[in-house]
Amino acid sequence: MNSMIRICCWSSLLFLVYGCTTTRPTVQEIQINECSSPSFMEEWNCIKSKVESIYSDNGTRTEKYISEYVFVGDKLVDSVKSGEINDEEASIRLLEFANDQDKQFQQKEPKFRFGIGIMRSF
Repeated sequence: MNSMIRICCWSSLLFLVYGCTTTRPTVQEIQINECSSPSFMEEWNCIKSKVESIYSDNGTRTEKYISEYVFVGDKLVDSVKSGEINDEEASIRLLEFANDQDKQFQQKEPKFRFGIGIMRSF
């Protein structure tokens, strides 16, 4: 019986820890793992829809970063359509922008990791 109680306690603790540390993917993870495509327009449509649906409930500060990210992504689509840059370069620029936004947000909010509108508590 004692071992059964111990198992239940450890299981409860694991569920509690898992629940407190479960996080949403960053936009960089979405871009690389879920939406990677040779066509930047396809990639951007995938990223944009996921980011807007997953991170719509994070508050005003997050909305600011999401809107900036969407603005940059839309401008990169325009640049690809006009032939100013190619698909690969647009994808790289979007990833670099997300990384820069992460750095800026971490300076303002050191207790959070941020990926363009995606907060991740430690």
